[in-house]
Order: sequence, then C-alpha cells, then structure tokens
Amino acid sequence: MDPQAQNSYSYVNNNPLKYKDYNGEILPLLAAYAVVYAPVWIPAVITATAAVTATIASYNLGQAIKNTAKGDYKAADKNLNTVEGSLAVAGTVASGGLAADAAINSYVKTTAQKNNWGKPETLQDHTERHGPDFGTKSINKYSQKAQEFRTSIGNSGVESVTTRSGVTKIYDIPNNIYGSYNRNGSTKTFMKPDPSYHGLPTNYDYWRSVKSRR
Repeated sequence: MDPQAQNSYSYVNNNPLKYKDYNGEILPLLAAYAVVYAPVWIPAVITATAAVTATIASYNLGQAIKNTAKGDYKAADKNLNTVEGSLAVAGTVASGGLAADAAINSYVKTTAQKNNWGKPETLQDHTERHGPDFGTKSINKYSQKAQEFRTSIGNSGVESVTTRSGVTKIYDIPNNIYGSYNRNGSTKTFMKPDPSYHGLPTNYDYWRSVKSRR
C-alpha cells in the first residue's frame, strides 16, 4: 500500500503532471498555509503595492509638470488626477512616510501652479476644509472650481468688490459661494460661508462684513 494514499491532503503524490486533485482537497491546505504565513506575505504585498503606486504617481507627476509648462492643461489635468488616485492608494497601504510626503508636496505645488492658486502651502488645507462643500476631496478639482468661479462676476445674483490692494472678492448670493482673488487672478480662498463658522446671523451679513474691509 502507498503510505501517501492514506493522507487525503498529500497532493497527488507529489506529481501534479500525472495526477489531479478532483475533490479539491488541496484548497483547505492552501488556506491554512495562507493564514500561517500571513505575517510574511501581507507586508510583502503591501510594500510591492506601495512601490508600484509610487512609481505611477512619480511618472504622472513628471508628465503633469511638462504638460503644465507647455500649457497643455487638459493633459496635465489627466496626469494630476492619476497622481491623486495613486497617492491615495499609496497612503492607504503604506501609511505615508517621507517619500509619500515629498510626492504629495510636489503634487500640491504642481496643481497650485496649473490652477493658479496663490499660496501652494494653503491649498491642501483649504481643500480638506472646503472641498466637500463643492462635492470633492480632490485638490485638483477644488482649485479648478475656484478659478471657474472667478469668471462669475456679472452673473445674476453675484456681487463683487475690489480692494485698494487689488484683491477681488466675489459672493454668489443664491448659491452662497464666496471667493477671493489676488491682483494677478490667483485664488486666495474659495468656500461656502457658514454661520456656525463665521458667527454672524446670516451668510449675507458675513459678505457685508467681508466686502467692507477695503
């Protein structure tokens, strides 16, 4: 008698080219191995995933910089959206780190340049605080919306004022949207006023207080 035949988990007598596991008895054995060796293979998968996503982010960031310099903003926009998605994955599986931080900083700076955001160092914070008001958590999309709003001057229900220092303030009354822009057109802030934040009775009171600061 073949001793291996007494063990149903002895996979096809160590000869998978000649024999087959018709009953699928190898599957529980593989599952057991996966659990036992999880501390080894899971970190390896995470590291590999982070490395791949970081490479994708790095490549697309470089392409975004080149396309921005050429004025091809449509292509740069596509690159930046890919970068943002890659960094989100990398941050999830690798929990940040110096390399991820450097990539994010480069990404924010490039996005600020493309979308004419005044101070790149404030863009990420503004996006986190105000982006959800506009249905996005994307740095790229939020800063794009801010620049699009700058063209709303003259629309029905939109008021604006320009200060002595050249800062233009715009408030869309029906939609409760406020934005302010530097003399060169770059965005200072873009938001939806909220009484729980500014402490005034109404959002129009907030606008009146803002536009009076000349």
